[in-house]
Amino acid sequence: MARTLFTFCAALLFGCSASGGPKATAGSPADSAAPQPEDTAPPTDTPSAFTCPDDMAPVPADEPLFCIDRWEASMTADGQALLSQEGVIPQTGITFDEARELCANSPVVIDGETVGWRRMASLTEWGDAYDGVVGDGGSTYPMGEEWPVDVCALPTESGEPIYDDLQPTGSLPDCVSAFGVYDQVGNAWEWTDPNASIDVATFLERTAAEGLSLSVDEAGVITSENERLDGLVLEVPGIRGTLGLVEGGVVVALDVVYEARLPFEFTGFIGVASQSDRGRTTILPIVLEQPPEEFAEVDQATITVRWSEDGAPITAKVGCAYYSGGPGGCGTDGWFSGHPHDFKGTIGVRCSADPVPVPSP
Repeated sequence: MARTLFTFCAALLFGCSASGGPKATAGSPADSAAPQPEDTAPPTDTPSAFTCPDDMAPVPADEPLFCIDRWEASMTADGQALLSQEGVIPQTGITFDEARELCANSPVVIDGETVGWRRMASLTEWGDAYDGVVGDGGSTYPMGEEWPVDVCALPTESGEPIYDDLQPTGSLPDCVSAFGVYDQVGNAWEWTDPNASIDVATFLERTAAEGLSLSVDEAGVITSENERLDGLVLEVPGIRGTLGLVEGGVVVALDVVYEARLPFEFTGFIGVASQSDRGRTTILPIVLEQPPEEFAEVDQATITVRWSEDGAPITAKVGCAYYSGGPGGCGTDGWFSGHPHDFKGTIGVRCSADPVPVPSP
């Protein structure tokens, strides 16, 4: 009885051949030895290649890791999404938050079919498309090492404006990167995403590790308990000035020249100088007091921490504009992180997306 039960169980587990031995099952040596028809290879969904839509450039060109808009983005007629198209004035005057949402609302379309969705280009993606190399290396400007004043909508090396307004996208045909992306330097500034957030506590910890002793009260007043500010920089668009201390170790801005036309909110940050030129992710978001009059020059101005920005995304403005910028300041090493995420200016955006798989035939 026991032997009969064992034979029955073995038959259930393995099956039986006509001779009573175990059947060959899938994956067994007997199965692998069986002849296979030459034309019955198992089907696969693994793509043999990836592609990008015509209005986006593949980076790198042969085996793209991502797609990026060939042209600075313009708005759709309903104002709900963005387009990458040649020969139009790029959309500016949108905040970082709006640009990110608009990119997310913008479809990737191939042969009339929506096959994916875009996103705001990350700082890394934008930089790789700009300098012509994925990863480290690449050129100083999209088309080489020389300041491209003759081929892009930029001021002269000394800062003298040549253009008095935004130019249509792609209208300067030589202002193009090795990957076929137009107008990344000059014309409009562009928002990109550095994928980092403001963290006041981290800033205070970082500066404490470097020998400073800063504190911020509920009203946003910054105090240096050991009266040291070395290694810190003041970055506020629309002003010239330096950091300084007044009675009680309170941190203020000294010798301030207000250069922006009013109305203007003088928001920016205090950063750590040891981080890369202007592109800092350990920052303290601040606002300067309003000037007594337009273009005023004052001995000192109050600085207040914007607690409302704690935890907000850090923005990255890249590429310079037709009216600003200079040699060495418009590439990925010169990105500016001082604008709050709700700031509006002559800043547009360029979207990116994942490449689209091409199914095997």
